Amino acid sequence: MRVFRVNHLAVLFAVIAIGFSSLANAGRAQEFTPFPETDSYAGVFAQMNAARKRAVASDKLLMYVMGANWCHDSLAFVRMMGNPEIAALLDKNYEVLLINVGYFEYIRDIITRYGEPIVYGTPTVLVVEPESDALLNRATLPFWRNADVISLDQSRAYFEAFSPGQQPPPKGIRSAVLAQALDDITRFEQRQAERLYEALEKLGVLLKAQDNGEKPEGFMQKWNNVAKMRGAITGDLQALRARAARQAAAGETDIQLEFPHYSLFTD
Repeated sequence: MRVFRVNHLAVLFAVIAIGFSSLANAGRAQEFTPFPETDSYAGVFAQMNAARKRAVASDKLLMYVMGANWCHDSLAFVRMMGNPEIAALLDKNYEVLLINVGYFEYIRDIITRYGEPIVYGTPTVLVVEPESDALLNRATLPFWRNADVISLDQSRAYFEAFSPGQQPPPKGIRSAVLAQALDDITRFEQRQAERLYEALEKLGVLLKAQDNGEKPEGFMQKWNNVAKMRGAITGDLQALRARAARQAAAGETDIQLEFPHYSLFTD
């Protein structure tokens, strides 16, 4: 198992020379595979820990890019890193590691290390302060799942928002009522995460078969079903937390929340 430490200049020349594939082209030989094969969590964590030591030694932030070679947005993210201006910015401030999530097998133990139940798309980019191992971009983790349509200006602004030595913002004081409501939302998210893991396990088998040239029945319908849920839940969670905060600020002692329901093909 290998996990890449990124050489941005090498990425730039690779991107110039080689085209990119999308999910629609899965099943054909991938010419550009920047995310190396993963075969164990132990190997991933060894590479992550080594990257953390390098980041501390060089006074840089950590950037873990959880992606896959079958994912066109993951490949678009790597292509964006090859832009000379972006590459210079990343080389200055970040120790970057590409982590291959495989066919969804290598997600849970990585993301839960940082207190999140699941990722809602690939790539998911973790910006980490290496001394404390604190996640800095928790509020915007889903941002890069649409990397293919994110502009260079947006990319630059995102990376410039973080700097070496930065720490997560302190948690504000919460009333007991708000804390209880937020706990309820967290439990709701955890239940949905477990449902998603079940669906992703089955979907990954079909995706691998398609990558190998097969035509698994019903694959795209199932893919779109899961994508719809993953696309909706991030906004719903944000809205639920905002609603709870508004009710608490208004002095309500019994916060009322209506939790959405998502249909998955595994139901």
